[in-house]
Amino acid sequence: GEAQALYSGVQARFVAGTIVYDDGSTVFSIKQENGTEAAVEVLSHQRFQLAAMTEVSDGRLLLEVVEDGRPVIHAYHARSGALETLNELATLCSLQGAVWVDSLDRLACRERDGADGGVGSYVFADLDGVSVTRPKLPGEGDLLALTYIAGQDALVFRESWVNSFDGQLKAAIWAHDIQMGKNHVLSDSLNLGTSVV
Repeated sequence: GEAQALYSGVQARFVAGTIVYDDGSTVFSIKQENGTEAAVEVLSHQRFQLAAMTEVSDGRLLLEVVEDGRPVIHAYHARSGALETLNELATLCSLQGAVWVDSLDRLACRERDGADGGVGSYVFADLDGVSVTRPKLPGEGDLLALTYIAGQDALVFRESWVNSFDGQLKAAIWAHDIQMGKNHVLSDSLNLGTSVV
């Protein structure tokens, strides 16, 4: 029942009984062992260059940092404390707006453009950086995956666009049925921001 405030911009996840958080220049993990907390440094990076944290299967957490102007993805194994670099995945995917899909054992991520460092459409990729399939998604606006609902095997996306009449930012919420490949609009006037649980 306790709560603690985190500074704006700080990213944190609870993975495999471990709190993993970024203080702006270092990623730490904190485990409780025998009633005491032990903080361990996981990864150092340039100030405010941690772009994203994405939890995947088996107590792993993907960390995307910018090193020398290019994205690098690391996989942190919360149970063992091991850290590995996933170069092929960093070349293929951006972790911003990436969601782990349990039923596929794949990452739903936006493909890197390559030309200007931008991102394109979504792919389902394995952690070796191989694009497996591409979901057929709705809308003409910008899509951002928000969460995966395991019980319904569905990905939830936010679509956003600028209304051509009044210049206002608009948003809609979609559910993508992974097995059927169909899309269902949940709301055509709701903005869930950049993340939802």
